[in-house]
Amino acid sequence: MARVSQIPAELHVTIYQGDAWSIDVDCSLDLTGYALQATVHHNGTNDETALEIIETDLANGQYTIRLPAAASAELPADYHSWCHVLTPPYDAGDPDDLPLPRSYIAGRFIVEACE
Repeated sequence: MARVSQIPAELHVTIYQGDAWSIDVDCSLDLTGYALQATVHHNGTNDETALEIIETDLANGQYTIRLPAAASAELPADYHSWCHVLTPPYDAGDPDDLPLPRSYIAGRFIVEACE
């Protein structure tokens, strides 16, 4: 029997407040037209911090996820979570084929106070 898993890759991140963070992603898929989103979900609240996506070569699945130092300085020191979502392009020729987002990478996002 075949098994199919749609569980995202697990990547736990630990940074100090005020430090920049980034990761280069190479997923070897043609992501032309995809919407890429990455977000840190603050622990215990509904607050979120969007991570930057720098599109290097989407035709070859290459891009960078980035949190600038100024944005990490605003994150409270705590155990948060984060996820990176890929949404395929909408096919206007098939209105019943709505693009469904898929979590690609997810994990804990720990921010430590640097004292």
